[in-house]
Formats: sequence, structure tokens, C-alpha cells
Amino acid sequence: MSFTCPVSVQGDVAGQTERCWLASELIQACEATSVNATLWLLTHDVGSMFPCDQKIALVTGNTGSLANDAALWGFGRALMNEASNYRVRLLTSVLIFDHTDDALYTSLINELLCRDDEQEIVLNSTGKCFCAETA
Repeated sequence: MSFTCPVSVQGDVAGQTERCWLASELIQACEATSVNATLWLLTHDVGSMFPCDQKIALVTGNTGSLANDAALWGFGRALMNEASNYRVRLLTSVLIFDHTDDALYTSLINELLCRDDEQEIVLNSTGKCFCAETA
């Protein structure tokens, strides 16, 4: 039995597979060298899947890549559970990171440079940070 995907879906699946494979390779390198590193996985619009008690938290943009980026987000959550000498942090935004919104970039830089214990971070279109409620 064989299964053939439309070309557009194959491209999305291949891209997500490659992103997950790359994350896996980075983790294996951290483990092999005993490097205490933080692996940041950036995604687009995955936060719209999570419940939030603040109405302005998630004004979603284009959800076309949601299923694609959800694969990397889910894989990242699995990596968090297996972490030994490394740390995995997930960050998603409703805007694609090539957007020229200063508030979003400022929030992104603050998250990357400021240490805290939050592992799953959602940035909305104004750059406001929300933590995913995944319990």
C-alpha cells in the first residue's frame, strides 16, 4: 500500500521534518559535548491553539502555517522532557519574524537575552508576552 501527498503538502512535511531533524542534531551535539546550552525553537502562530484568559492575547494572523509549526512546537515539548544538560525554550508569534514591527522585535530580543524560567512563550502582534497555559 502506498500513499501519495499533493506536492504542496509534501513540501510542508519535508520542511517540518527537516526543522525537527535539525533540532535533534543540535540536541545530540549538546549531549555529546556536555555543553550547557539553550535551544530556542521559533514558530509562527502556534500560540493560537492554547487557551488564554486575556482576550487581547492572541489576535491571530495567517493560520496557514499553524499545522506545520505545531509539529516543531510539539517536538520541542518532547525534547524538554528529555533534557539533560541543555534547555529547550519555545517561542511563537502571531506575526512572521520578517515583519518590520519594532515592538515585536523588542519583545523577541528581550526574551532571548533575559533569563527566566518560562519555557513556552507566545508573543502577540504588539509584542506583548503571554505564557502558554498547557496544563
